[in-house]
Amino acid sequence: MAPTPHAMHSMLQCCEEYALEHDVLFNADKSKCIISRPRAGAYRANVVHDVSFSICSNVIENVESWPHLGHIITYNGSDKLDIMSHRSNFIGQVNNVICWFNKLDCYRQDY
Repeated sequence: MAPTPHAMHSMLQCCEEYALEHDVLFNADKSKCIISRPRAGAYRANVVHDVSFSICSNVIENVESWPHLGHIITYNGSDKLDIMSHRSNFIGQVNNVICWFNKLDCYRQDY
């Protein structure tokens, strides 16, 4: 996380220097960039557009949403995608339970 594109470039430069010094490889494919945008009605003078970041000469992909630690993070801070994902998972689990109980004989009495 960084407050400005310049700050992000500086942090990535530090990582590249560390990688060279300690023989570490950073995998840009495992990193994603989400540029947060202000909510409607917020002050928009410093909105960032079309910024690209890279590490060790590999471009970091810009995305609008990405799962992190079980939560979907979005560019606008909305939880809608995360809630829908958890809702779908819950519906699938309930459906599995219903299907399993549907196979049981409710008149069978084994003691």
